[in-house]
Amino acid sequence: MTTRFSLLFRLKKPKNYTKGNKLVYKATVPPNTTATLYLPAASIQKITESGNPIAAWKDVSIENGMVTIPLTSGNYTFAVLNK
Repeated sequence: MTTRFSLLFRLKKPKNYTKGNKLVYKATVPPNTTATLYLPAASIQKITESGNPIAAWKDVSIENGMVTIPLTSGNYTFAVLNK
């Protein structure tokens, strides 16, 4: 398994996959840290976390086809609808 580390965020390649018409992305933010996740999407409404829309999340933004999502410590499963 390949793991890459940034200053605040651990990314594990095998946790990203396509399921039907969705890109599924699993992320873990270690305790006592924060991270910023960038996902490719046409709109914020096309992204869910554990099946729930993120459109109402605080400080989520979109620019040039990339959705910026601030994260706190925890485990996340995002899905981006490819339609």
